[in-house]
Amino acid sequence: MVSVVDKPSITEPAVPKSTVKVYETGENKLVCIADGNPPPTFTWKKGSETITKFTTKRDTQNGVASTLTLSSISKDSTGVEYVCTASNPHGSASVTIELQFGGK
Repeated sequence: MVSVVDKPSITEPAVPKSTVKVYETGENKLVCIADGNPPPTFTWKKGSETITKFTTKRDTQNGVASTLTLSSISKDSTGVEYVCTASNPHGSASVTIELQFGGK
């Protein structure tokens, strides 16, 4: 039996740096989707701070999705950057998501 191994690649967001509009009210979520073999694990960071509360769900069609739910959004959130990193024993891939305040 042959097993193909592959380092992670992030499929969503599709660009290495993206901007997401967030709002003061409602639920704001950042989603990072990656594939790889073996399936990747995720880390999220805000600046140098590692975030430990996020969800990860395996989707056989799209890979593995990691979702970070944000709270306490304000005008000061504009420009704040979060980094999602997908890793497995064969490598890692990262994407930066910058927040843009969209109002209430």
